[in-house]
Amino acid sequence: MTARTRPLRKFAAEVGAGLAPVVVLLVLWQVAYWAIPANTFLRSPMEALAFLADPAHLGDVLQAAAGTLLMLGVGYVISLVVALALACLVTASDVLDRALSPLALALGVVPVVVITPVVILLLGRTPATSIAVCVMITFFSSFVSLTAGMRSASRASLDLAAVLGAGALRTVIGVRLPSAVPSLLSATKLALPAALSGVILTEYIATGAGIGTFINHARANYHYIDMWAGILVIVVASTFVYVLIGALEASLGDRFAPRRARATS
Repeated sequence: MTARTRPLRKFAAEVGAGLAPVVVLLVLWQVAYWAIPANTFLRSPMEALAFLADPAHLGDVLQAAAGTLLMLGVGYVISLVVALALACLVTASDVLDRALSPLALALGVVPVVVITPVVILLLGRTPATSIAVCVMITFFSSFVSLTAGMRSASRASLDLAAVLGAGALRTVIGVRLPSAVPSLLSATKLALPAALSGVILTEYIATGAGIGTFINHARANYHYIDMWAGILVIVVASTFVYVLIGALEASLGDRFAPRRARATS
């Protein structure tokens, strides 16, 4: 495998890894529909696709899904900024590490079903609730990945930065942050699906917006085709996000990981 074709093959592998489970899920979904005779709740993926073929229906579902993905994106960006700031602090100071790392760990192990009602009580039934739930779900994995990645920077690179007179800020930006990119992307692939579930759950029970509310209203009004179409759209959208992050991991991993390897060799 040449250096030129390696990123393309990794990208193809990521696309396959993202699409294969969706195809299997759709097949099992169709088989379950055929296996349950005379049901009034489950609808087949073919029926959901036929529903989405109507531009009016598709527009409603996409608008709801776009609102959910917007809350997910805003929440993750906030989480990443806070995690980056704290990771820089704990990497630079052992005292801050001992003070902040246990708090981050405690936040990371709290189940989403416990977090959501508390956030609703504090922030009310607003979009800020969805954003806060996303932040709390993704913060721990982002913080741990950034901290571990920054600490994995090679000693040779750190010594070279010190010899060249780089200050703490330049050392973080030029040496430690690049080392954290591969691990951060890997953690993002795992954290975003959980965050998406938390945002949808919050919409379902509280905020009155997004794909969670769309699915809830369709279920409450016995519009089951609408409900399953919404589920299908969010599955496809989350798969697209997963594949996109996987593609970034494949390209940036080769860009930053060899630097670490060369520095330690």
